Amino acid sequence: MKSVTRYSGVFAVLSLIAFTARASTNELPKVSLEASCDAWGTPAICTSEWTAGLNQKLRVQTYRITHAETGDTLFAGRGVYRLDGGAVTGYWEDSQASIHRLTGSWKGDVLEVVWGDADAPVGKSRYDFSDGGMTAEDWSHTAAGWQSFMVISYPD
Repeated sequence: MKSVTRYSGVFAVLSLIAFTARASTNELPKVSLEASCDAWGTPAICTSEWTAGLNQKLRVQTYRITHAETGDTLFAGRGVYRLDGGAVTGYWEDSQASIHRLTGSWKGDVLEVVWGDADAPVGKSRYDFSDGGMTAEDWSHTAAGWQSFMVISYPD
C-alpha cells in the first residue's frame, strides 16, 4: 500500500512540474483540429491549426471554414500571437481583407483575445484547449454589447 501511495505522490509531483513548466513558458499547443460547424446557416467544416512561429514566443493560428459539400472556402484567417508571460499581443488577417490588432491573455488552457483596439473593440475570441481538444467562441461588439456568432467544439 505504501508503494502505491509513494508512486501516486511521485506522479502528482511530476504532473505539477509539467503543468508549471507549461504555464511558466506559456506555450500554446501545437495542434491541428477539424470539426463540423455551422457557417452562418451553411453546413461547413472548420479547421484550426496552431503551429510554431518564427520565434519561440510566437504561435500562428491558421483558420479555415469550407463548405461541407463543395469544399469551397467560405472564410479564412490567420492569427499571429506573441506570448509574454500571461500577456498576449498579435495580429489577425482574414479573407475579408481585415487586419486587427490582438490583445489578451493566456491562463492555464485558455486563450482570450480582443480584436481591434482596447478602446474600440471589434470582437473577441476565447479558445479553451482542455480535454485534448479545443472549444472556440467568437463574439462581435455591437451597439447592444457582445453578441456570440460562432461556437465550435473540436474533439480530441
